[in-house]
Amino acid sequence: MELRTAMHQMDTDSKVSMARLEGKVDSLKESSDSTRKKVDDLVRWKTLILGGAVVLGVLLSGIFALYTKFGDRITIAPAPTTTAK
Repeated sequence: MELRTAMHQMDTDSKVSMARLEGKVDSLKESSDSTRKKVDDLVRWKTLILGGAVVLGVLLSGIFALYTKFGDRITIAPAPTTTAK
């Protein structure tokens, strides 16, 4: 009789332990999903920033190339001065 009681107690304890472990596994899955979403958002922002930097670099290099090619034709004259009478 004692053996049967001990086995029943062990079975109950293992079921309780399994329930606790399943709860912890679910919590870890939620934490993992949350972390994955945050990392994906950071990767998206990094891609947007790097892409913007590349576009800005291409635009600035194009403007600089135009300035070096046609810079001698561009003159900026100072504002005319007026003399008081």
